[in-house]
Amino acid sequence: VAVHIEQVLLNLIINARQAMKSGGNLKVELKTCPEQEVAEIIVSDKFSIQPELLYSGQGATYTGSVPGFRRYKLNYITLPVLAKFPVLKGLYLETGPQVGILISAKEKTNDSNDKIKGIKTIDFGLNAGLNYEFKNGVFIQGRYNLGLSDTGATGDPNKRASNSVIQISLGCLF
Repeated sequence: VAVHIEQVLLNLIINARQAMKSGGNLKVELKTCPEQEVAEIIVSDKFSIQPELLYSGQGATYTGSVPGFRRYKLNYITLPVLAKFPVLKGLYLETGPQVGILISAKEKTNDSNDKIKGIKTIDFGLNAGLNYEFKNGVFIQGRYNLGLSDTGATGDPNKRASNSVIQISLGCLF
């Protein structure tokens, strides 16, 4: 996985550099946290590109006319690539696409905890949110992910189900 991530980052850097028609400097900062990998490609003081590698636990709880409940748990490795714009000192607007790779899918009911069949393994979405970075490297982040793909969770080709996720993060950058 690390080799593929390095190739993605290298491609992003090359493309960002080629987009700078009048020349200039391109700065890349690699930042790590225990649960995520983040790189920031600083194109200018007003714009940067931030690819990330994250684990995301998603799901839903359903209670219907049948007694009991159903809880769906979908776990993904996600790769958002965000455009990052400074708003105020330390505060950033982040927006961009995301691809998720399903690593597990389970359905829990009153009686069972089974793997779900038929869930699509790739999930596409769009992210938008805010990030505040403190001077000591601590950050707080809020983001909404709008799922664009049908997850296949309904089991019915005539019905669509997509992910819709609110993410809140507190972390540290080194």
